[in-house]
Amino acid sequence: MTEYYFDIETTGFCPNFDRVLTIQYQELDRETAKPVGDLIILKEWQTSEKKIIEEFLGFSKLHCSENHAFHFIPVGDNLTFDLLFLQQRVKRLLNFQIPTWWLLHQKPKIDIRSILVLTNYGQFLASGLDQVVYNRQSQSVKVPEWYKNRQYNEITEYIKQEAKDFIQFYQILRQKLPALITKEAKQ
Repeated sequence: MTEYYFDIETTGFCPNFDRVLTIQYQELDRETAKPVGDLIILKEWQTSEKKIIEEFLGFSKLHCSENHAFHFIPVGDNLTFDLLFLQQRVKRLLNFQIPTWWLLHQKPKIDIRSILVLTNYGQFLASGLDQVVYNRQSQSVKVPEWYKNRQYNEITEYIKQEAKDFIQFYQILRQKLPALITKEAKQ
């Protein structure tokens, strides 16, 4: 089983009108969840949306074919949105049906969205990682504006910080949750 931190940035929330700006992923160590290798950031502004999606499709085909369902386990926050958005953009840009091996939203994934909502006393509003864990406003809403203003460095720096924050929190969850559950079950 190979876990990958996974996220995308978009120009908005509607895959019929908005675009994928970046696709980022990084392998995580199986035991510690520490990053393995570099954070890969595929950037639309360096090539095109179609090309970054094709590049990611090529990478994911190697790692999540029918026979290798557990070789690419996306780990992230609100993965259903990311994976379905990406799937819709593939259909729209590449004009083909998604092969069953690539329906990532139907494959194993680890999404911490529910944990963040529970940590936020069951409230969905303001349950993002930035607000719940780091007590700061999310910068994600600025990404479309930065893109429009060609402030690509700001987007890249935001992505790097977001990945670092997520992976750090995910390591804590992986370490502490099993002990918490075991402790609570014994009581």
